[in-house]
Amino acid sequence: MRNLDNGSYSQVTAGRDSTARVWDMRTKVNIHTLGGHTNTISSVICQATDPQASMKKSLCIQQFAALTEKLMFHFQVITGSNDQTIRLWDLAAGKSICTLTNHKKSVRAVVAHPTLNMFASASPDNIKQWKCPEGKFIQVCLKYFLHVNISFLTQFINY
Repeated sequence: MRNLDNGSYSQVTAGRDSTARVWDMRTKVNIHTLGGHTNTISSVICQATDPQASMKKSLCIQQFAALTEKLMFHFQVITGSNDQTIRLWDLAAGKSICTLTNHKKSVRAVVAHPTLNMFASASPDNIKQWKCPEGKFIQVCLKYFLHVNISFLTQFINY
């Protein structure tokens, strides 16, 4: 479960039903059901499509509340699944932008870089680095076991 980090009241959940759901937490209404994976979604993140979007958090809460619906669509949902794929989602349309199929094993985790417009994905055999918002492959970071991958992801977050 992830909050859209944009001052809105939206939250994203995902799990064994192979879908991610975007919820309006004020009304408890399901805004979008993001379907397309064929196995459990093991990880979900929300990443700004604009690297400067996190700067907008300094606006006062009243301004954010007025811009909630517009700001929601400047964020991208990224899901990693046991079906060995990563999907990037367009929140405005509620549809998949692209499916990344570079992993040969289930994707166990995805994590957004805190300052750069990129993310990493981890599977039992390696970690891969990607560019947002289009999902362009950058590099394979490590080819070790999952416990090393989790350690790397922690370093990636704390970079």
